[in-house]
Amino acid sequence: MAQGHAVSLLIALPPEQTQLSKAQKTVNTLVQKIEKRRSEPLRWQSAVAQIQKNTARFCSSGKIYRAAQADLVHALDAVFVGAGLTKPERAMLKKVICNRHSPVDYDTGEVRTASYLRDA
Repeated sequence: MAQGHAVSLLIALPPEQTQLSKAQKTVNTLVQKIEKRRSEPLRWQSAVAQIQKNTARFCSSGKIYRAAQADLVHALDAVFVGAGLTKPERAMLKKVICNRHSPVDYDTGEVRTASYLRDA
C-alpha cells in the first residue's frame, strides 16, 4: 500500500460566519475520525510483518532443535550398540533414551508390556 502525505480536509470558517453550522461541525468531526483511523492499516501491516518474522525465526529454531535431537538419538544409538559399555550401563542408557523420547517413562512401559503379555 502506497503511503502519501495526508491532507486535512476540515471545513474552515468563512469570514462572514461567526460559527460553523451543525453540518459543518459534523463533517469536521468525521474527517478527524477518518484521519485517526487511517493509521490503523499501517499499524496492522507492521504487526503482521513482525509476526511473520517471528514465525519464520521460530520455525527455523524448531528445525534446528529437531535436527539436533535426531543427531543426539543417533549418537546415543551408536554408543549403545558399540563396544565398551557394561550391561548395567546399557540398561541405564536404554532408560535415559526411552524416558527422553517416549510419552511414558521406561519403567511404566515395561510394566504395561508385562501386563499386556500376562493378560494375553
